[in-house]
Amino acid sequence: MSEEFEDYFREVESLIGDCTGNDMYALKMVHKNYFRIKTGFYEDENPEEISKELCMSINESINDGKVNCNKCGWSWDLIDGGDDPYVCHKCGNKNNNLNESLILEKSITDNPVRQVVQDLVNVIKLQKPGVYELPDFIQRNQIEYDFPKLPLFSVTLDLDFQEIDVPYIMDSGHYGDIEGDDEEGYYFDDELEIALVINPDDFPQSLYDIIADLNDSIRHELEHAYQKHSLRDVEFSDEEPPQGKEYYKQETEIPAEIAGFRRIVKLRKQPVEKVIKDWFHRHKPTHNLSDEDIDELVDFLSEKYKDFYGNG
Repeated sequence: MSEEFEDYFREVESLIGDCTGNDMYALKMVHKNYFRIKTGFYEDENPEEISKELCMSINESINDGKVNCNKCGWSWDLIDGGDDPYVCHKCGNKNNNLNESLILEKSITDNPVRQVVQDLVNVIKLQKPGVYELPDFIQRNQIEYDFPKLPLFSVTLDLDFQEIDVPYIMDSGHYGDIEGDDEEGYYFDDELEIALVINPDDFPQSLYDIIADLNDSIRHELEHAYQKHSLRDVEFSDEEPPQGKEYYKQETEIPAEIAGFRRIVKLRKQPVEKVIKDWFHRHKPTHNLSDEDIDELVDFLSEKYKDFYGNG
């Protein structure tokens, strides 16, 4: 963040904290609405107006420092609410809409990932090599995907069909550039890239695994987009990344990897250990890891996955 934007951002956070009486909720709220706040900064909106808008989205039953229960009508002072000031003291109803949307952090990426993968599969089924820009190729005149609470992003698919020793080879990446000027403001242009080479002799049988890996790759690279926008607590280094198995143990890679694996676990309803092991074996031509290294990474990443998602 620039110094000016950080001051603006923190002011919005402070005002939401005053509104809710809970600094933890305020912190989560501003990070969830980073792009709304950033837009307000560039358009010279008053931080008070933004904080008021966001506070209204938390719970419309908060008024003049009181919480009114949506279920039984009981009211109490927000400041006297204890550890969870939004739980009704009379009937026990939870009145805070943030419980599900922020504290439990219900996924907002499933539908966007599903849509992007469907677009990619529709292009792949054409079986025509080329470089495709999405969503423009599918929806003319729309050059970026625009999903709620996600950064705008585009996807480039570099598709080829040729005889190779494996059913397919896939690689992915996230790229972004700061664009704009002093007059129009700056924004981060996110581009996700998928490079895919398919052996025509194994197609369409290979489509089952391709779809799984597309889900993993898109979710993985979206996590890097979050990181680039400072919405994750990781710091990027300009140093050359490590090679081999150590690459997958980097602080920036672990959350992206387990987020991608989560997509496959949910799609295939398989244990995470199997999902991770199968993924590494499918991508052996890309990473060149030994079976021993793969086994080590399966154990390492399975533990990281369970630390974050539990056993589900």
